Amino acid sequence: WKMTTKKLSKLKFISGIEYLNAFYVHFKLDIDNEMVQQIWYNSLKDIDDKSFELLITDYCEKNTYPPSSPHSLKEWFDKMIDSKLYDIGKTIYDLENKNMILKDHPDGYQTYYIDYESIIESEHDTTLISILKARKNGEIKYLKVEDLKRYLFDKNNKTLVLENNDKLLLGVGEDE
Repeated sequence: WKMTTKKLSKLKFISGIEYLNAFYVHFKLDIDNEMVQQIWYNSLKDIDDKSFELLITDYCEKNTYPPSSPHSLKEWFDKMIDSKLYDIGKTIYDLENKNMILKDHPDGYQTYYIDYESIIESEHDTTLISILKARKNGEIKYLKVEDLKRYLFDKNNKTLVLENNDKLLLGVGEDE
């Protein structure tokens, strides 16, 4: 895991807002106004620097219109995480299907099991490995986004860190 208790730095926040101001001609958020700054920052402060940077660039790449409020950005971030978790679920589903081993029984029946050991050995992504171990132990029954989210977040009050190489890293969130 990549442990991080980092919150959004003021510097990264300001540069993200400046990026939005530059990208969207009609989006003029007055970052010199302390109240505006406080409202926007407080809504987004739980996103760490790296993820915030990705959020801003991803939002700009895929949206014609600027965010109408900090909520638009927060919702976009949740969508990014859901889509990443969906991809992880799909990857694990494929890995499990490729590593299914059939076992013949004397009575002619066949059973199968998933060779989690060899999958885990060949993986390097810590998030994937953690989920695979939880699948092996029966902690995660289904690979739905909600189930993965519940496992990853509720476990230790975690916050997800999105990285450029599309890896999902977990950080530990600070207690409120």
